[in-house]
Amino acid sequence: MKDVMEIKKVGYSKVSIFLKTRKAANDLVSDPRLKERDLIAFISPSRISRKGIIRNVPLDLANEMILENISSPIKITSVKRLNRRVTDVQPHDKEEGSSPAINYSPSYTVMIIFEGQKISKSVALLRQLHCLTLHF
Repeated sequence: MKDVMEIKKVGYSKVSIFLKTRKAANDLVSDPRLKERDLIAFISPSRISRKGIIRNVPLDLANEMILENISSPIKITSVKRLNRRVTDVQPHDKEEGSSPAINYSPSYTVMIIFEGQKISKSVALLRQLHCLTLHF
């Protein structure tokens, strides 16, 4: 293929192929010759999107409402409220020496997935500006 820039071995029976254009990458993923040889090609999400974090988002806002009311110069594909781990040190209904109860509750932090390789420095949610930090 003329559009191949680099081929790297990533692990056991796994390679990473870098191509010049998006079209070449999409053509490679859908190439029927790979399926004939029982090979699977995919484009890593880290190559087509970026994640950012905003904080202090009220708990009463659902993910769908956040997505509908958020604005950014870069297209936002999805949002997800992160959970925080809550450990009950002394469960009331268990005896001493038993392991603590672990629960997860919604946090004030929301992860935003942007289309492409760039993220904006801030986003507006319900006319309130939120600073964005990069999420790895």
